[in-house]
Order: sequence, then structure tokens, then C-alpha cells
Amino acid sequence: MHTRGSSIFNGRPTVASSANAKPLPATTSHRVTSSEPVDPGVAVVMRYEPGQTIFYQGDQVRFFMRISSGTARAERLLVDGRRQILAFPRAGDFLGPAGLDTCGYTLEPITDMTVTCYSRALLVRMMQADGALRREVVQAMSSQLSFAQDLLILLGRKRPLEKLATFLVMTAQARAHGEDLVTEVFLPMSRQDMADYLGMSEETVSRCFTRLRRGGLIALPDAKRVVYRDMPGLRRIADGLTAAEHGSSPA
Repeated sequence: MHTRGSSIFNGRPTVASSANAKPLPATTSHRVTSSEPVDPGVAVVMRYEPGQTIFYQGDQVRFFMRISSGTARAERLLVDGRRQILAFPRAGDFLGPAGLDTCGYTLEPITDMTVTCYSRALLVRMMQADGALRREVVQAMSSQLSFAQDLLILLGRKRPLEKLATFLVMTAQARAHGEDLVTEVFLPMSRQDMADYLGMSEETVSRCFTRLRRGGLIALPDAKRVVYRDMPGLRRIADGLTAAEHGSSPA
């Protein structure tokens, strides 16, 4: 369970900058405890490291954010104390309120991260002046809804091997350039993070990785890298078309 500290939603960021802000140099102090509101007319650039918290589930919503670099995990604490990871936001993603006054999840960096925070008023003004930005924000919010729907299907209807195959296919699609899928990805999250996203145990995640590797579908140069050897085969497993051939194990 988290030990609650300050976050960008209940504390004041250290430095404010213009809307075209450059990343800040590394600093040991990322927040102060003042409750003063940040100037709504400027963007705020923040840097975070693993082990810190960007905001907590239940914090009052004050900003929209764009991740400039790095990867995070968005997680929700369930009433029985377990956690469900909802997504792994990464560079380029917009995060923000969807008509709510409080955050529905906790956001923590998995890697070093840089984020730019915009007040609602500032982001609206920027979107009114920049059609490309407006389309980008709308697309980002639509993608969040799509990923939420995918997660419901992933957790409710798929077997463990199908879940992991789906996760790997979705990861390749998210990092694709145009129509060309990537052939290798770096996964900064831990096996336990993947398990809490997929609704499986860490042991089952590891067994499924081994089965995909032994089946010639992927290679695992190390614990954080996946090389795609047979994307069509991986898709078939993700779609449940080869379940009998590959089998499955309980979570």
C-alpha cells in the first residue's frame, strides 16, 4: 500500500515555465508543500524518478498532462487491498480528467519521466489556437477509452496465454511507425506489473513468456526486451484461434 506524500495535484510544482517549456535539469526536489495554485497561464514541466508518485487516486484534478519522456503505470487500489494496473502511459500520451473532479487512479513512474502540466484553461486556449493540437488531444482521449474497452475484454474473456499474446501485440501496435510494426520492444515494467495489468499471477506471466519463446513466437534477449519472431502466430493466439494447440494454464 502506498505511503501518501505530495503530488502535483496536492502540492505546488517547483518551477513554472512557458507553454514551450524545455525539460528541467535534474533536481532533488520535485515538489513543495505550498497549496498555492499554479499560475493557470503557464505550463509546468516536472521530472520524476521511479519510486516517486505523480498523483494519487482520489487527488483533486488540477491539470492535464502530456508525457514528454518515460513510462508510468496507472493503478487503482481495490477495496480488498489488491491493485489493478489500468495502463502503462508513455511518451506522447495525454492524461487528464474525463469530466471528473478527482483522479480515478494513482500514477507512478516506471522509468525517469518528464511531464508537462497544463491547466484546463491554458489547454483550452492552446487547442483553440492550434488545430493539430486539438486533434491530438481528442485522439488521445479516444485512445484511452479504446484501451479501457480492450482491458475489459482482456480481463474477462481471455485465457492467460491469450492475455499475454494480446499485450505483446498491443504493445507492438502502440509503438508502430505508420503501417510497419516494430520487431523488438523494450518493456520497462516488471513481471509483477504485467501480472497486475493482465489479471494473472507473476508466475503465470513467466510461464506464458516461456511457452511463447519455446514455440518460436518470440525471443527474450533479456528480462526487459522482446523480439517478435512470428507476429501472425502471436495474433492468432491473441485472437483465441490456436488455443487448443498452445493450451493455457490457470492464473
